[in-house]
Amino acid sequence: MSKKIAFILFISLYLVLISSNVLGQIFFSGKPETLNFYSFPYFKNWNLKEEDQNVSQFSIPLFIQILPIENLSLWINDSAVSSKIKWDNGKTSDLNGINDLKTKISYALLNHKLLATLGMSLPTGVSRLKEDQIEVANVIYDEALGFNVNKLGGGFEVNPGIAFAIDSGAIGASISAGYLLKSSYKNIKKSDSDYNPGDEINLILALDFIQDLLSLFGDVAYTIYTNDKTDDVEVFKQGNEIKGRLFIVYKSEPVILTLSLSDTIRMKNKMLSENGKLVAEEMNSHGNKIDINLNNQYYFNRHFSLIPSAGVTFISDNGYGENGAFIMNLGTGIQFSPNRKTSFIFSGKILNGHKQSGELSISGFEIGTVAIIRF
Repeated sequence: MSKKIAFILFISLYLVLISSNVLGQIFFSGKPETLNFYSFPYFKNWNLKEEDQNVSQFSIPLFIQILPIENLSLWINDSAVSSKIKWDNGKTSDLNGINDLKTKISYALLNHKLLATLGMSLPTGVSRLKEDQIEVANVIYDEALGFNVNKLGGGFEVNPGIAFAIDSGAIGASISAGYLLKSSYKNIKKSDSDYNPGDEINLILALDFIQDLLSLFGDVAYTIYTNDKTDDVEVFKQGNEIKGRLFIVYKSEPVILTLSLSDTIRMKNKMLSENGKLVAEEMNSHGNKIDINLNNQYYFNRHFSLIPSAGVTFISDNGYGENGAFIMNLGTGIQFSPNRKTSFIFSGKILNGHKQSGELSISGFEIGTVAIIRF
């Protein structure tokens, strides 16, 4: 299997079935073995000045990949998460627990050009929330704050998917599709209502151009959401989403320079009208989200490298002139690879900006570790 086919198959599958940005990056660090462990402990802290709030999250996600035979891959992943809001008057609210346990199996066909997958999410996480936990859940769900884990538990989910890749010389392409089937669950502690979030249909087109000195990787993903229901009554529909991403990688020893660009566009939601029907909202409550990040990895030798980084996140005002945000990040990391099967990255970032269209100043920091161990 060529490196190009392997990469575009992985990118397609990763976009359909796995929603961790970090996971997409670690595969550049080497070939998987029979048993592979990936973990990304991190802590993020925000100070929301005008609201007199301090919001933090500590997370320890673990991914296990098993390759029992050629062409077959098994994934298991879960996270332990602790999120907290602390007010200046001393009041605190917490949301602690584990995520739903996720598993995935994939099998490669046609010389690794076709990949069939089946994922499942088991409802092991915290789903029925108390009043103070709902308050925390609403804050960590805010996309401007960018917490890695914005939801702990839900119902049982099944996610079949398929990806097909081709390559010709330096150019490659892939197309993939997946369907996320969600079941109902009780999401409020003192309520017996069953909430059923809408299913998701994911379609992704990926293109790449790979050279020794300069490589380009791009993809466009389109997500279709079906209607949310409470006790089998349609109550909401999330607006469909288009997301485009571009990675530009420049390699010239001892430097690897990576520029990543992404743009997320969301359509109008549908809300429950007075006559009990779902209708499109008058204005789009979603703003356009743009992320730009630059990493410069400098290798001192095959064991150590330094990774300074900088980036911005811009969220435009929505159709009502609200909820815009601008966040800057500046940080650095150190990678230590004692051997070809083990690698660690220790990193930190300073965060600063504003949200709610400039009305709320925010500042914070993020520290984390990436651990990769292969057997």
